[in-house]
Amino acid sequence: MSRFGSLCVALGLVTGAGCTPRAEGEREIEVKEVDQLAEARTILQRYANGQPMSSEAMSFPKLVEDVKAKDAKKGEILEKGLDELQKAPASARQAKAKELLKKRDLARKGLSEHPDEGKNALKEQQKREEKIADAGLAVGLGLKRSG
Repeated sequence: MSRFGSLCVALGLVTGAGCTPRAEGEREIEVKEVDQLAEARTILQRYANGQPMSSEAMSFPKLVEDVKAKDAKKGEILEKGLDELQKAPASARQAKAKELLKKRDLARKGLSEHPDEGKNALKEQQKREEKIADAGLAVGLGLKRSG
């Protein structure tokens, strides 16, 4: 057998090893689908709370595409609103984001009526992310057992 043939067989055996049945104690983790409209609302709420627009604006076309795939009407509203936000001067973005959040098709119940709700949700999300990061760091440093 040629060297190339031997290499192919060896690679096949190595990659095939990952196809073995699950070991005892392993479990399947369900990955939930991300709600792109909720993602858009979170970004808009951050702008409404005064956060400046930054590199996340590069992901707007994909975000709009994903929202349109679920609901074309909401995707169109979002696309127009994000375009206006990007073209607006920095001083007007906060007001424009608040206005966009109040649109009936994009508004989440209670969000436009209670602007502090978005702030609290953002703070809670940041706390969860910090906990996850701290736990990961502790495991990485050997301070905690994983699993």
